[in-house]
Amino acid sequence: MKKVIALCIPGEQFHVHMVRALFEIWGGALSHGYGVTNFTGYCSDVRVARTSIHQQVISAKDPQIDYVIWIDDDNPVLWAHLEMLIGDLEVLPRFSAVAGWTLIQPDLLEGLQQIPPRSS
Repeated sequence: MKKVIALCIPGEQFHVHMVRALFEIWGGALSHGYGVTNFTGYCSDVRVARTSIHQQVISAKDPQIDYVIWIDDDNPVLWAHLEMLIGDLEVLPRFSAVAGWTLIQPDLLEGLQQIPPRSS
């Protein structure tokens, strides 16, 4: 039985770079044998949108969801990023969650030691 990834995507409108990233995730997941389902919602209060999507996810019965990823409309994620997070959960099954984040303002890194991304 294939594992299913739930894409939780709060937001009203999505720029083309975000749509490309979502297609890339969807294609990567399918080509690696995962099922994919999505949950969306929008409200001017992001807490309401997130709560609505959360309720959709926990009440979903079919398909059974194995992984949940939240993707904001201003922070595109690629399949390689998601694959790395899933790999962490597979290697460390005692963990129920892992998180990743993209720094939006790289100029804040000036003077800080940069840690290169790890590959899975």
